[in-house]
Amino acid sequence: MRQSFKVSFYLRSNYENKEGKSPVMLRIFLGGAMSNLGSTKIFVDKAQWNSRTSRQKGRSSEALAVNANLDAISASLHSLYHKYQDDQTISLDKLRSAYLGQVQEFSTFLSVFDKFIDDIRQRVGHTISKESLQKYSVLRRHFFEFLVHRYKRKDIGLMEFTPAIIQDFELYLTTVALCV
Repeated sequence: MRQSFKVSFYLRSNYENKEGKSPVMLRIFLGGAMSNLGSTKIFVDKAQWNSRTSRQKGRSSEALAVNANLDAISASLHSLYHKYQDDQTISLDKLRSAYLGQVQEFSTFLSVFDKFIDDIRQRVGHTISKESLQKYSVLRRHFFEFLVHRYKRKDIGLMEFTPAIIQDFELYLTTVALCV
């Protein structure tokens, strides 16, 4: 699902540091909802701020550095958005947590299942047979094909994995994949 995404910067003009500069604040919009991410730790003189372009005025080395930092922040947020846009449960909270480094990575079912298969592969010949490994690999392939067929997706988040999906997968195995 595609939602509109926007990164916005504004000057907190009611506050000044010891140098008389105000902090540049960061705000993101996703599908009409808004979230403030706080200060960018960048400070600008009020007279040098262009609120229409959300950038510092001028071509001085300081202005170029400030604008480059703002562009880097914007690019970083857009990169996170594009990384997670296929996730049906993308939200401002997830983007905010990912940007602020509070969440390492959003886990998906197939990534966890791949790790499980790798662990099984290491145990082949000791406590697991090759046939069991093959069955797990076939199950993973069927689940991937099920996600593409039913949900038009290549993976699913762990938070989205519900009993209803298991029932849909069972129905898929018996009707579409013809596994009896």
